[in-house]
Amino acid sequence: MVLTVIAIALIAGTMYLISGRTAGIVDAFRPTVKSHVVLRGTIERMREEGKLVVLTADVTAVSESSTDKRIFFDLIDAGRTTVMVRAPARVQYVVPLDAVSRDDFFYDPETRRLLLTLPNPRLDTAIVEVSTDPSRVEVFREIGWLRLDAFSGRYNEDRARRLLREAAIGAGHSGDVLTRAQAATRERLTAFLEPLLEALDDEVRFEIAFYQPREISEETEILPTPSR
Repeated sequence: MVLTVIAIALIAGTMYLISGRTAGIVDAFRPTVKSHVVLRGTIERMREEGKLVVLTADVTAVSESSTDKRIFFDLIDAGRTTVMVRAPARVQYVVPLDAVSRDDFFYDPETRRLLLTLPNPRLDTAIVEVSTDPSRVEVFREIGWLRLDAFSGRYNEDRARRLLREAAIGAGHSGDVLTRAQAATRERLTAFLEPLLEALDDEVRFEIAFYQPREISEETEILPTPSR
């Protein structure tokens, strides 16, 4: 009986929260608008979009490779050869929309604000362009005093060129690129969600907030996820 009472209380509490949340979101819309229809259509459009490209950024990829060599049974240091390659690159930031649900919308009646929470824009590592134009790629060499450019220089240059893609990804994660991607997301989604915004009450302010998704690990997989 005790367990039954507890279960009924939990169900009643959950239904109360859901009904309160639903009513709160309804208050964000114009009285003549069917909010559930608008919201459902908005979520469907976002899911169909899948991911939204919000920013294409030009960055500079810089990679370096070096090798040391000793000769005559390691008695003589032949020197270090270092090659640095620098090339312009282009990366894209995207926002995943395929998992958006009603739970990502929050309405605060006190501030009259409808909030949409989304994961931070992420760099799409599948779309990374590094220029191969010889006139735009710079190569800097320092050849060891007893070494040959045709051998150690060429070897390190080839290796440095292979590292350019990873260097471009690193450059895309640095600086203010994420901040720019967040601003671009707000701008793009404001246009994308125009039907939703037109259905809101005149006094309601729409905002977008970002959160950093948790990385899945063996520990996080077995722990409960707290409610946002």
